[in-house]
Amino acid sequence: MAVLSAMLAGGAACAAVFTVAGDGSGDYSSIQAAISAVGNGDEIVVQPGRYHETVNFLGKALTVRSSAGPANTWIFLEEQTRIINLNGDSTLEGFTITGGKARVGGGIWVTDGASPTIRGNIIEGNIAEWNGVLPAFGGGIAVDPLCEPVITRNVIRNNLALGDTQGFYAYGAGIDLADDSTAIIENNIIENNSTTDSGGGVSLGVAGVTTPVSIVHNTIIGNLAGQGGATTSIFGGGILLEVDSSATIRNNLIVDNDATATGQGGGIHFFSNGLQGMTYESNDFDANIPDDCAGLPGSKCSSGQFAVAPLFLDPAAGNYRPRSDSPILDLGTATGAPALDADGQARSADGDLDGIAAPDPGAFENQRETTRLSFQDSISLTWDGSINPAVRFELYRDDLAALGSTLLGACLEPDLAATGATDGTVPAVGGGSLYLVRGVDIASGRLGFGSDKTERLAATECP
Repeated sequence: MAVLSAMLAGGAACAAVFTVAGDGSGDYSSIQAAISAVGNGDEIVVQPGRYHETVNFLGKALTVRSSAGPANTWIFLEEQTRIINLNGDSTLEGFTITGGKARVGGGIWVTDGASPTIRGNIIEGNIAEWNGVLPAFGGGIAVDPLCEPVITRNVIRNNLALGDTQGFYAYGAGIDLADDSTAIIENNIIENNSTTDSGGGVSLGVAGVTTPVSIVHNTIIGNLAGQGGATTSIFGGGILLEVDSSATIRNNLIVDNDATATGQGGGIHFFSNGLQGMTYESNDFDANIPDDCAGLPGSKCSSGQFAVAPLFLDPAAGNYRPRSDSPILDLGTATGAPALDADGQARSADGDLDGIAAPDPGAFENQRETTRLSFQDSISLTWDGSINPAVRFELYRDDLAALGSTLLGACLEPDLAATGATDGTVPAVGGGSLYLVRGVDIASGRLGFGSDKTERLAATECP
């Protein structure tokens, strides 16, 4: 047993880190060459650049990450084939993945029973397209049966799922989960994805799973089902749950999604499954077309949900963080909420200042930061001395707490001929100073009157 333990420890220690650089300065010049050469448990760090290639993980358990984030590290094609086959229990982090095209998973295809982590990527401009016989699934990401990915902190946008000329046979432009698959989908922005059929943002067809899909704290915005005037029935602009889907759908922002005026479930559509096996709570719906929710009887679509405008910081620029005056602050449910938001900030801040911390729906948590003020190491003061050129001046200073008092602070400058001075004292954090100038030939020892009409006396008269 001692020998076996030593061998196992030695094997774990053999995991290594390799670099990829397109200019040849790394261990490998392409991502695929690195994956083909390294072993399970190794880490591949990709330097900034544009990598024109397809990537197959070959069933290995690896970490493949960029060193400089998705804005600086691209894996791209020109719609020749899919970009990434994720068929191992690996981590893929920090890339822009764009320009892929396939019937299933134009950007990423999770297959062969894999349980990967897809984190911190921008997955955009990919296409899943019907091949004339079989339907298209997952323009951005497609998940095969028996797979269990974690999809977190990604931006999944502007992907397409295209069917035939009548709009049939295309599902899940952003993400599609096949039957008997499951996933954790949390802290993502899923925006502006379009399908000619149903499930513009996310499509779930996950019958038979024992672990429900978790769709928690996502911002699902501007997705479209029924692109191009499809003649088929359209369902689920934001989310489509197909027959017998089992899922937890909690604390999401589902906003401005569209299933066309003749479709159903602009925000979310429950297709023939009611709420059996479902947890559906604390989601916020706003401005979805033609409706926020469809497929549930009576008031079940709206029960336990919200319908308020989220008030984003700068939606035109893609900044979907809630403003400090947003009505969604603290509306979420703490149960099952991730510890961090899409920015890596702590969840469940006390956004509405009621003394009780609760999470905000959507990918981002408002941190309720106070305005940060910057002070120089001195302040320059000037005043008008034209009333009498012969007057000399005295300058008094106190902190702002004295505003309601009749007592002013001590003398700062006793005998000034100039109409200005510099104060090198910096107020404490959260504090400030007030100043009073008097002409010594006029005031005769008095500093005027306070707001309560009593004389304002100096704590220490200037000599």
